[in-house]
Amino acid sequence: MLANTHLAFGLLLGILFKPIVSPANTWLYYGIVLFAALLPDLDHNGAILNRIFRITKVFPLLFKHRGFFHSVWPAVILAAVVWPWSRTVALAMLIGYGSHLLIDSVTRMGVNWLYPLLKFRIQGPVMTGGFVELLLFVGIIIVDIILLVR
Repeated sequence: MLANTHLAFGLLLGILFKPIVSPANTWLYYGIVLFAALLPDLDHNGAILNRIFRITKVFPLLFKHRGFFHSVWPAVILAAVVWPWSRTVALAMLIGYGSHLLIDSVTRMGVNWLYPLLKFRIQGPVMTGGFVELLLFVGIIIVDIILLVR
């Protein structure tokens, strides 16, 4: 999926999980969810975060795309490190990161959630950047707006 779809879907899950997380600062919570929704693509040269933060350009050299960063392990490690400091930030990061993996699971490339332990990949019919992704993006944005204004 493209960055805009990851952001839209991350926001959707952030909205849905907000009552459970109960963040003290809603805007900071959404910001962390959205940032974390982009993190798994650090292993891709064209990733938006790699264009913003030059130092992260090392990740595509060290990791293959849709490998380690597209598994649950980075999210678990991040949450474990952050949890003692802030439960809310850790949960926001898990929600954002998980949203990325979930929506990428419906693409043709799919996601190997437990890489490198298993070779099992969850994948669907959606072509990244294709018309179906555009329809998904528009639909998710509509739902985001409805949920935010109610």
